[in-house]
Amino acid sequence: MGRDEYEFTTAALRDAGYLRALKIVIAVLCLAMAVLGWLMQLHPLGPQGPVARVIHGAVSTSAVAVGVAWLVGRWPSYRTAVLFVAWADIGLAVAAWVSGAPASQISATTHMTLIGVFAAFLMGWRVLVCHCLFAFGLILALVVRAAVVDHDHWFDLYIYYAPALSTVVGLPVLIQAIVDGSRSAVRRAARDALSDPATGLRNRRGMYAAARASTRRHPAGTVVAAVIDLDNFKEINDSAGHHAGDAALQAVADELRARIRRPHDVAARTGGDEFVVIAVLESADGIDSFVERIDAAMRAASSHVTASVGVAHGTCDAHNLDTVDEVLRRADRAMYQAKRQGGNQLVRA
Repeated sequence: MGRDEYEFTTAALRDAGYLRALKIVIAVLCLAMAVLGWLMQLHPLGPQGPVARVIHGAVSTSAVAVGVAWLVGRWPSYRTAVLFVAWADIGLAVAAWVSGAPASQISATTHMTLIGVFAAFLMGWRVLVCHCLFAFGLILALVVRAAVVDHDHWFDLYIYYAPALSTVVGLPVLIQAIVDGSRSAVRRAARDALSDPATGLRNRRGMYAAARASTRRHPAGTVVAAVIDLDNFKEINDSAGHHAGDAALQAVADELRARIRRPHDVAARTGGDEFVVIAVLESADGIDSFVERIDAAMRAASSHVTASVGVAHGTCDAHNLDTVDEVLRRADRAMYQAKRQGGNQLVRA
């Protein structure tokens, strides 16, 4: 989906520190298009007649407002970005249509390449296809208009519409294909780096990455964690074989996965027979529900293995990952207390 691709790419740019630079580049391009539009008012092939000049000038002036919004505003939401693409396509189409000659009309459409690149890089196939169909229809309409109204031969216009089609439609499609392949490869690499191959849950690195994202969403929330250590896991492997141990691990993972509430909960396998579940809640009211879900998961997995569980919680502050670490330390101590008391039980710190 386009929204997922937009949020994925935006997050990557933000983490890399390039989002601000991209905002400035887009703002400068919008302002440059406004200047170019005003200069076309003075060109012999620019808009002819007072009505065409007013329409062309209004479109050029709107680019200033949009450019300033990119410069001083926040990074837009997906919906706002779609509206930006629509505004840019329609604005360039209007500016091209009111230009004074077929050559300038068709040549003006090449600026739509910039919109296609934006859509290909950030928005995904759905928005890009809409842009390309609109651009193709516009170029076709301008060619037909030139042939019917101005009596130009289609082959004489070839020098204008062929480059326009290849750059406005062909180039963004090529970029989209490359970006899509790269994005899929990055996602696979990230998934492999952040997940446990045996259970499909997150690994320790993935757990911390998800916890960081959760604490950003709820900087004043409550962190609650459960540390789960399977009882007598070595004996299961020794007596019944590693296939039985793997089945026990998978059973616990499946039960935890079935009961976590995304995006608040994060389930991870952090060691050979140790699991961790972290939740960042809006308030402490959800702690009891969290404990009940963990307890239900372990009871459901008890036909394969039992576990000692320690649970602790804390309030997020300015050092959210420090809070997560402290809560995990206290949950770990509670887990060892459950282990000393005979295992197969849950202890709250």
